[in-house]
Amino acid sequence: MSASARAWRIALGALALGLVCSGCTGAAPNATTVLAASPGHQTLVLLPLNVATPLPAELEDSSAAVWSALRDYVRGQGATLKTLPLPVARQLWLASIRAAQTAMGKQSGFDDAAVYFVRRLAENADFDAVIMPSLFVQRAHLEGVKAEWDGVERELEFEMARRSVSLPENLAVEGAAPAASLHAIVLDAAGAKLQEQQAGLALLVRIRVGSAQGSAEDVRFSFIPIDQPFADRAQLTAGIARALAPFLPDRSSGSTAPDPPHDVGEPAPRS
Repeated sequence: MSASARAWRIALGALALGLVCSGCTGAAPNATTVLAASPGHQTLVLLPLNVATPLPAELEDSSAAVWSALRDYVRGQGATLKTLPLPVARQLWLASIRAAQTAMGKQSGFDDAAVYFVRRLAENADFDAVIMPSLFVQRAHLEGVKAEWDGVERELEFEMARRSVSLPENLAVEGAAPAASLHAIVLDAAGAKLQEQQAGLALLVRIRVGSAQGSAEDVRFSFIPIDQPFADRAQLTAGIARALAPFLPDRSSGSTAPDPPHDVGEPAPRS
């Protein structure tokens, strides 16, 4: 994400106002954070997606669906949420890396930067833990008509090409296909890592079946991108639950009613 030096100063200045709670529905992308408290026994800072790592280009258009489901799931477990805009979080993370390298040299790593990052957050707000979620693209193993990766199994979607094709009864696909996974790191209020998990969310492609001769003897396969890979909200929520367990056990018994709308939006879940 590009920004002028002045814009970065404005973004960083927003942090001094304190972290604010998340929960407004119908928020516009790239808008300001929203204030809306949820009842619960713990206060969590839920960071925007991919603060520490680049968001894969193929997930940019669909990442908002993951952010919405992630926010709703955490709120549904009874937690009070706080968050901050992506530009502020990313700049703060880069500053934390520099601080760790200055103090410890080149041998410093993620864990060291996380301590500085959480320490800076704690200067402006009280919280019990920080959730750092990231989307990434994984290789799903294909076997038969199923795909497996990061603890999930999905049936492959097939699309017939315009030319008539007769599929063999023993159709089986082997190889690998791109799939989306969620990586979640949970830090305590001092910056120590409580857990790190990843879980599969959705396949990113379906398989187009065609044939140069229109016969089962010459079947050919090709990948076709899925326009809305996270359209299945139930599967998406299940993946989020796996990525956050056991730190945040699934206590929801149904959908969570949204908080009343406010006149400001949420941080964008994408760069």
